[in-house]
Amino acid sequence: MNLPRLRTSMSAGLLVLFCLSLFAACSSTPKKDGVPEFRYVKTTLTDKMKSERSSRLPGKGKHTFNTEDNYVVAHVELENISGKHRIEWQWYDPYNRLYLESAPYIMKIARGKYARKAGAWHHINIRGDKAMHRQGEWQVKILVDGDLVDTKSFTVASKDNPGGQPPYLMIGGISLSKPLIGVGDTAELKVEVKNSGKGYANDVYIELTSEADGLEFPQRKVIRKIDKEDGVQVATIPIRGNMALKTAKASLQIQVVEPHFKIKLKGKQVTFHTQKFLNPDLLLAQYLADDQETANANGQIDLYDTITLKFAVQNIGQGSAKGIAVEVFNEQEGVMFMGAGQEGQFSTKKGNRVQLEDMNSGKYQIVNYKYYINSDFMEDELVFDIKGLESYGKWGFSEVKKIPINTELKAEGEIRDVALRADAAFLGSAAVIEDVPDLVVDVDSNIPKTRMDNPTAVAVVIGNRIYESNDIPGVNFAWHDADIVKRYLIDTLGYHEKNIIFEKDISKTDFHVLFGDEDDPQGMLMDWVRPGISDVFVYYSGHGAPDPNNEKAYFVPNDFNPAKISLTGYSLDLFYKNIGKLNAKSVTVVIDACFSGGLNSGENLMKNASPALVVVKNPVVKSRNGHFFTSSKEDEISSWYTENNHGLFTYFLLKGMGGAADGNKDRQLTYKELHQYISDKHDGVPYFARRLYGRKQTPTYSGRSPESILIDYSAK
Repeated sequence: MNLPRLRTSMSAGLLVLFCLSLFAACSSTPKKDGVPEFRYVKTTLTDKMKSERSSRLPGKGKHTFNTEDNYVVAHVELENISGKHRIEWQWYDPYNRLYLESAPYIMKIARGKYARKAGAWHHINIRGDKAMHRQGEWQVKILVDGDLVDTKSFTVASKDNPGGQPPYLMIGGISLSKPLIGVGDTAELKVEVKNSGKGYANDVYIELTSEADGLEFPQRKVIRKIDKEDGVQVATIPIRGNMALKTAKASLQIQVVEPHFKIKLKGKQVTFHTQKFLNPDLLLAQYLADDQETANANGQIDLYDTITLKFAVQNIGQGSAKGIAVEVFNEQEGVMFMGAGQEGQFSTKKGNRVQLEDMNSGKYQIVNYKYYINSDFMEDELVFDIKGLESYGKWGFSEVKKIPINTELKAEGEIRDVALRADAAFLGSAAVIEDVPDLVVDVDSNIPKTRMDNPTAVAVVIGNRIYESNDIPGVNFAWHDADIVKRYLIDTLGYHEKNIIFEKDISKTDFHVLFGDEDDPQGMLMDWVRPGISDVFVYYSGHGAPDPNNEKAYFVPNDFNPAKISLTGYSLDLFYKNIGKLNAKSVTVVIDACFSGGLNSGENLMKNASPALVVVKNPVVKSRNGHFFTSSKEDEISSWYTENNHGLFTYFLLKGMGGAADGNKDRQLTYKELHQYISDKHDGVPYFARRLYGRKQTPTYSGRSPESILIDYSAK
């Protein structure tokens, strides 16, 4: 028979067939009075049809199909067929989405006759088609004459998982590329999903939900397959802000779903800040014409002069200005356009438009236009029409500037100070990854603001959380540790933000740039230090690693290779050696990392190393004015304080700096007091490491002047 065409949203490669099989010896018999009522009998699911005499009958019924099976066949059996009837099949995938819908198949019996039994069938391909990648519980719905008469469920299972072993999924690292999302901004959300189970995880997807207005994101991100036994997949999801954004905290709830074993991982969310639309406001802030490129420059415009029109474009609005361009028009005879551009980017090409970089509130950029005045110029003044443009087309400017001939040239205007909004500090906070519920951590909110002012002090703050190698797990709270330490440096210790080198996920090259190498200790930190004047504070949160071959310890850069420790790590010996050459007024070093090779999970950072922790030689720190804190001894593991979103050591460091360590309540915190608080065996790091993980963790301090004052709280 001719097969009917099908309505389908699937690819043209899907094979779909119909067949009408009559079970009686003849196709139909004369219709008589008292014919039984037309009846749907059943639907049989099978992977093949078999020929029997002149009919096609279903093979053995089954409800579980392998990805190596060719088909799933749904055979419909009917009784007492007379007249015309319509049969339809609707196939639904494990996500309860319509996978394929057949065109109506018309079964017609000649007038006056009926068939005692008849069958019709329809199938979808599995092997080699999309269905093999959608493993899980399917459904096929049978409609006869428009009525739903039956729904059959069946399973498509992976050939890789014949024993039915379930996966064991967990959400690993979560990161957001921007701490603040504004209108038109796009941030990347990265979600790491790990499978430590014995079975493969198939058709895994991430579901995102949020109650925040103005955020655009895909509600579902499909990961597909995650290998068994420590397989990892990282999903990257764009999060975009639109005009409905409000200035507030926003949260995205994250759920990971594996449909075949009905696994749903809940309880993770990323919290960050959103910013309602703040309009920019471009201004022609300063303006000057000069003749300094003329051979006989005299501070005024004359014939045959080359003049430079210099002006500053400033954004005095609260919002960022994007798509900025400047245009200058002059239509006077005798004024020849010679070129335009910013400093170092001058172009003599035709066209008077100069494209500028995006500008945040209060920022400005300088633009230069050059002209030559020839003998055709007959007027008393030069007239320039200056326009500033931005992407919204609403907050630019248009001004006409006139320059008299033979008159002393003077600058006009000034760069303005732009007042910060009251929520500026709020907007500067970093994105925080946390477990639900979103609890406020005391050390993050109770940051003492003192009047300490140390304008010559220099700091380096590093948070290494994400590593390029899949063999190195992330340090979940390293970014957050670094963010909050920076805030304490500014608010409590009086450091100036411009003097803080703040880095995340740095490479070995970055370590050399910051701290120098064996041959040259003069890294960026040394360049910034005023000899004998600057206090220095260095903080690091991330992995450390031992080299069993030389018994030395190394910082772990983000491009670290565990098989080449001494070649790809940054030596702790070298770090202390170069720190000792800074010639600073004082040096404070805080390291929240362990150098034993152990992880918070209890596993080993180096997979091929002995399960026993590697003991390294602790570098001898020689400094008359140094204070050196480490989170643990050389043979111990540095733990996390998960419920407070910090490393355990960093949490107590910040708690102590917040005032809790001021044991004698004299409003001054010494290094000795801080160390005693952190290492308190009854209520400090050693106690909580034992309570939370059943392990030893002993913070260390070394310094020749432990009674020195780190913080003066009375300066409030």
